[in-house]
Amino acid sequence: MASRCCLTHGDALCTDDHPYQELRSMVRSRGLAAALLALPRSHRELLADEARAGSRRHISRTVPYIMDVNTGAVAAAFRAARVRRMIHGHTHRPGMHEVQTDGGLAQRIVLGAWYEQGSYLSCERGNYQLRELPRPS
Repeated sequence: MASRCCLTHGDALCTDDHPYQELRSMVRSRGLAAALLALPRSHRELLADEARAGSRRHISRTVPYIMDVNTGAVAAAFRAARVRRMIHGHTHRPGMHEVQTDGGLAQRIVLGAWYEQGSYLSCERGNYQLRELPRPS
């Protein structure tokens, strides 16, 4: 029998990256989404390319720990979801972490970024393994 798990993108856990959190709030607003969807696809693709370039610039000049998860945000997410396991990406720092929460020991699993090193999670008989995909030649 599988236990409950919180599956999330992970970006909401990076609360120390204030510029990203401001951008996240803006781009997830319904008004902006409707306005973007009204644009021709070619315009949306250009905007997406510009956004990715801006993201790369932001990452290159931001202290790495700011872009990682905030321990308070992780604890709050565990509390809100009432789970002992969380799976997310976004931080691009793959790994399996034991986390002390209000309810005891929990597990946070971080998947890798596909454009750096793809990874996937397998579960056999309740045993979770983070596995890397072969790098393209």
